[in-house]
Amino acid sequence: MGWRDERDDDRGDRDACDVFPGVRCTKETPKAILCTFPEFGGDKDMERWVPKSMVMDASEVWRYDTSTLPSEEKVGDFGKLIVKEWWTERALEEYKTAKKAAALKRAGDAHRAKTGGGGGLAARLKKVGP
Repeated sequence: MGWRDERDDDRGDRDACDVFPGVRCTKETPKAILCTFPEFGGDKDMERWVPKSMVMDASEVWRYDTSTLPSEEKVGDFGKLIVKEWWTERALEEYKTAKKAAALKRAGDAHRAKTGGGGGLAARLKKVGP
């Protein structure tokens, strides 16, 4: 993934930060950039929204071309994304929660396929019926 560092922000404060190499900005809003990480939490080419307030001044990735060029000609910044450690911790936490939820859903789907159906409250009520 990336590595930990300490950088001065624009106010001169020292902030713990994380450095992610090889990141590309693919979209931008006034408050955030959508970045494609070559590796994030174990997945390849993971997209994550990064609030601009979390991007450190020394970052090479800041923006996406919002000019009037046709979309195939637009390019976003590419390079090292340097973000505050706080964002990385929250993003990884969210990532792990989503992975667990997806795994539980797959397990539930497999169970329903093996047992032939729901097994939920609605299915039990149908069996009892009037």
